[in-house]
Amino acid sequence: MAEPMDTFNNAVGHFNKGAAANPDQTVAGPHWDAIESSLDINIIVKKVDDPTQVLTTKSTVMNYLRGMGGGARPDKPKFTAQPTSTVTNLGAKSVTISGIGTYIDNTYAAAGSAAATPNNFAYCFILSQDGSGKWLILSVWGALLASDGSIEDTNATYPSAT
Repeated sequence: MAEPMDTFNNAVGHFNKGAAANPDQTVAGPHWDAIESSLDINIIVKKVDDPTQVLTTKSTVMNYLRGMGGGARPDKPKFTAQPTSTVTNLGAKSVTISGIGTYIDNTYAAAGSAAATPNNFAYCFILSQDGSGKWLILSVWGALLASDGSIEDTNATYPSAT
């Protein structure tokens, strides 16, 4: 039976391969589909590049990922986790995997553009074991980090604390 880190590494690997093997492909490739079996049906994903948007349910997340492959030059994000990801057991059947990594919004974007620039970000995945013992991703949280290590407010749209 796969361990939680195996599920995490598999999902990240397929995410990085993305919708297409090269920028000229215009159809969604098999890598988004390979992620689907790792997701819980009620997954919640907070988008990294839009801190106000949250995707809920497996079908919504998969529609979003598959949509990244459309057009003449599909988006191809890249997430690189540092090898020091922390696994915290929350109980016999649930864990968090968290750490700091880099995120590129679109590796096909023009060099030097904001979309092609690696950004430091913090991440936390929550995984839970289903009845058959398979580890599934239940929640994904990520936030860009400012140069001082604080959470970056990319859209300046967080509610004020007043």
